[in-house]
Amino acid sequence: MGSAFRSIAALIEVDFPYRKPYSEVLRQPSAHQPEDSRVVFHETVHYWQQLAQGFMALMAEEDWQRLQRFEKTKVLDPPGPYRVEFVRQHDSGFSAYDLQESLARYWDVHVIGPATLLEMDFVDPKRDIDEFFKQQYFAFKKKGMIVHPQHGGYSDLAFKMAMEASAGNYAKPYGYVRDRFNPIVTDVVFPLAGHFALQTRKPIDVFLKAVTAVAPHFEGTAPRGSSIHDLWKAAYGLVRNTTLSVARELDIGDLVFTAAVIHRGPLQEHPIYAWILGELEQCRLLLGDTSFAADFTRSFGELSNDVRGVLTLDFVLACPGDTTNRSFLIDWLAPPCVRFPDSQTWLLTELYRRELVPEIDDAERVRSQERMQLAHQCMDVYERWQEFRRAKNGY
Repeated sequence: MGSAFRSIAALIEVDFPYRKPYSEVLRQPSAHQPEDSRVVFHETVHYWQQLAQGFMALMAEEDWQRLQRFEKTKVLDPPGPYRVEFVRQHDSGFSAYDLQESLARYWDVHVIGPATLLEMDFVDPKRDIDEFFKQQYFAFKKKGMIVHPQHGGYSDLAFKMAMEASAGNYAKPYGYVRDRFNPIVTDVVFPLAGHFALQTRKPIDVFLKAVTAVAPHFEGTAPRGSSIHDLWKAAYGLVRNTTLSVARELDIGDLVFTAAVIHRGPLQEHPIYAWILGELEQCRLLLGDTSFAADFTRSFGELSNDVRGVLTLDFVLACPGDTTNRSFLIDWLAPPCVRFPDSQTWLLTELYRRELVPEIDDAERVRSQERMQLAHQCMDVYERWQEFRRAKNGY
């Protein structure tokens, strides 16, 4: 079985052999054992999506209720409306599942680098990439068109090729935007609109209308000297408000945060999601009183620290490829359990906590024990889900 993020249990499973955990796996995935680091980073992005995008939380809630009903009554409920909507192929040719994967690939490319990813993909037997595509890439590389000639980073061509090389429909949401709009819309609006669309009950309907509605605000080119990181921050409010307006026009309702889904529903009784809610609340409080939050939300007008914390945390989760955002997420919201084929695990929450707080006092010792217990709960919930699936599928 391949690597995957198991949303029902907030569990990451990887398909490569166990080795000792290393800090660079999320901090510098391109610099240390990138073939394995890229897998953990990609699945961690899915975990971070799960913490912010209400649609994903609603789907987990739906599956949790199915599991609980089965354990109490042996009734095998079919997939609910959110899971059905997740895989529904829209007239555009892609689904909410494809959008989620396309966003994750987008952040993979930003963080790990298109050349690194492409050259690993070329030799990966699990990936089937056209030989002509490979020949084009190496021809472009020989001409100096993969690495940017001025700043030494990757070129726009390299990024485009890395997105195109992703499997099947996963590239389609990104390609849809790139084929119709200018590079600023593609680079800045795509990840934000995709994030907000996955906070609604009809992600693709909202995504398509939101991108089209917001695109006229991004005509021309970016101001000279502006970085993509600054552009994400500057565009957040406009894209969020536009997406919210589209959702209301479609009679879908407001944007939904994962924390709200957990707080008011059955996931309160889920051992991992109850813990996640506490972690999100802690992060909201940490961020709300910072100068970073004050600067980021200045354009929103007067806000309480609570609201500043909510919006800033949402931005951090929306753009995990931003260096500052990723550093915060690694320190405070690392995934609780990475499981290997032999059932050994990584507790990245513990690994990064020890970097922040090397000294272990009684309070830290208790928290370490809680993290170990949480990892066991992740695996336990997933095994229970597997029992449900075996009963439903007959094998």
